[in-house]
Amino acid sequence: MSKDSKAKIVAKLTNAGLHKSELPYPEITDAKDIFYPAVTDSVKLFKDQFTALGGIFYDIKSPSELFESINTHCENIDDDRIFCADGILKQLLQNAGFNRKLNDSLNIPEASLCISSCIALIARTGSVLFSSEQAEGRSHGIAPDIQIVIAFKNQLVFNVAEALEKFTEEVKNLPSMISLTSGASRTADIEKTLVMGAHGPKELVIFLLD
Repeated sequence: MSKDSKAKIVAKLTNAGLHKSELPYPEITDAKDIFYPAVTDSVKLFKDQFTALGGIFYDIKSPSELFESINTHCENIDDDRIFCADGILKQLLQNAGFNRKLNDSLNIPEASLCISSCIALIARTGSVLFSSEQAEGRSHGIAPDIQIVIAFKNQLVFNVAEALEKFTEEVKNLPSMISLTSGASRTADIEKTLVMGAHGPKELVIFLLD
């Protein structure tokens, strides 16, 4: 691209920034929720939206229920293939009676199952908010076949705006990466054939604790 062409593009962009068009529909703003009204049962809404995306959801009521449910997803996984770098979750699982080996030094591409926390759960879309502030936050949602997320009900919010507002109040500086995951990894780019696990976990599991 010539210097003249670049200069013309920059000039057009500058001019567009100086002379903004009026909003065609001013009554619709980012602050106005146009999709769903706020609901009283946010757990049910999250579950419905999350499972509709192919996710697996457990509403955990006791340590024994956590132990039984998480064992179901780990029973066919070798001990040296389970990854968890979150010290709080390790202690929580040990207290629940889970005695499988939880690796924190495992090379993530070698893991078959990853256990992690999250920043927030979004009820309206059934999505999970992650960030690089978490232990191995950039990697745990990419390589393993199964990703288990252990979350708490005080992390469940209605929409993305609420989640980001709450998160920015809790941290002094925003992390370098924030990501939103809605269901297990899937694509239909090739011949419109749905393939699971193309760019991340084939199975996304949420354990929601009180």
